[in-house]
Amino acid sequence: MTPNRTRNVVTLRDIAEACHVSINTVSHALSDKADISEETKRRIRKKAKELGYIRNRTATSLRFQSTHTVTLIVSDISNPLFAIMAKKIEQRLSQEGYALFIMNTESNAEAEYAAVVSAIENAADGIIICPNQEDTRAMELMQKRQVPFVLLGRRFIDSDMDYVIWNDRQGGHQATNHLVGKGHRRILFVGEAPHISSTNERLEGYRLALEEHGLPFDPSLVYTKGVAKEKLEAMLRTQLNQPDPFTAIFAFSDFVACDLLAILYKLNPHHRIEVVGFDDIMTNIAFPLNISSVHTPKAAMAAALVDSLLDKIRNGDEANPCRIVIDTTLTVR
Repeated sequence: MTPNRTRNVVTLRDIAEACHVSINTVSHALSDKADISEETKRRIRKKAKELGYIRNRTATSLRFQSTHTVTLIVSDISNPLFAIMAKKIEQRLSQEGYALFIMNTESNAEAEYAAVVSAIENAADGIIICPNQEDTRAMELMQKRQVPFVLLGRRFIDSDMDYVIWNDRQGGHQATNHLVGKGHRRILFVGEAPHISSTNERLEGYRLALEEHGLPFDPSLVYTKGVAKEKLEAMLRTQLNQPDPFTAIFAFSDFVACDLLAILYKLNPHHRIEVVGFDDIMTNIAFPLNISSVHTPKAAMAAALVDSLLDKIRNGDEANPCRIVIDTTLTVR
């Protein structure tokens, strides 16, 4: 027997009858239309909640050509930074009546393209994406299909794509300046892959700080070949065996900084190497480590991302361009 999928489903008609109003009034009230008084909206919403009404987004999307959903595409939601950002983005979207769906790419170009295709297939109103930057096929697809999107944390130079990023150059300068101020002269830079904009801009800040202090830039102290643990351990073993090894590290992120500290402790439990991270996730998550880090205002980024995306969703070609760079500070621990 085919199951009855409509059993016990509360409809707009049920709410209308309970409130002694028309179905159209209920629909407009639940959609927050301006032609319904606030008192009537509150009464209808209260009754809808009492009856256990759940909106059918598929039916709504057919009527209004909108699913009120946004897809967030990141490399790895288990990374605390992305988890924090996802929560703040979801909170901001919820205030505007939108739901958030999250997809992972493992920093893989094919997976990223597939994630964008899936978001389009499921009629997402817009996409927030932290691009892997290996290629631009996923971005080109969104542009071709006229899907509103905003880049999170990274940007393509000489492109008109909208983005919200932190001031990576400023953060790189702050971290390196702090380490030089502590007396370090051999500072190892550990970044993500060189095709990633935030790696390059943090490296620019690193170089600038060294230059301002009259210290030479040593390319052998720059590592941008992947942050998998096995690669980091091999790199650290090689670096520590150099005649003039590093005494401090500026890490691409706190996530990477934690891995580096664990490896350093494994190699030498009594090491005296100072590590500075980026993202300052410890303001949001309690860690048993006191790592100094470049603080990134996550609530500000979430608000800017959502507001810009909703502007594009609602206003299309009339939306304001979004090229937002958010300043950083240094949290010293």
